Amino acid sequence: DSEGYLELGTGYGLVLGQFYTEAFVSYGRADLIDIYDVGIFSGTALSENIMLFANTSHEWRKFSLADLHDANREWKNTIGTSYSPSKHMSFSYSFSHDRQLTGSKGYYNSQDVTFTLKPKWVEPYVKYTFGQKRVSPGDIFRSDGSVELGFNLRF
Repeated sequence: DSEGYLELGTGYGLVLGQFYTEAFVSYGRADLIDIYDVGIFSGTALSENIMLFANTSHEWRKFSLADLHDANREWKNTIGTSYSPSKHMSFSYSFSHDRQLTGSKGYYNSQDVTFTLKPKWVEPYVKYTFGQKRVSPGDIFRSDGSVELGFNLRF
């Protein structure tokens, strides 16, 4: 992103009955912070147009020169829904509850509202976040609201 954050990750997903479930790991690098994540995502279709999803992950945030056992840790949880009125667009809403497991041991709630266009290869989106959330994963401090413009590549 424009903040200089790079993230690499991998996951393995499978369908269990009516649910798609994916376990994942990722590593992100900001200027001075390394971010490690391990988690699980699951989603199910409630109808042809409506999907319900949830995500939980454990995150370690450490400064580059510190040991991993000295890292700040967070438990991150999200639940949300997505509505697709047509195959070319979708609207989604999600609620996130992040809990610090080290340091102040506080918790932070935020909500996302996203609109995505879905042409064949590139999916542009606009996302509005309100509540206490980091604007960029590398941010140390949280802010009350942000707008994100971006795109996803679809293969």
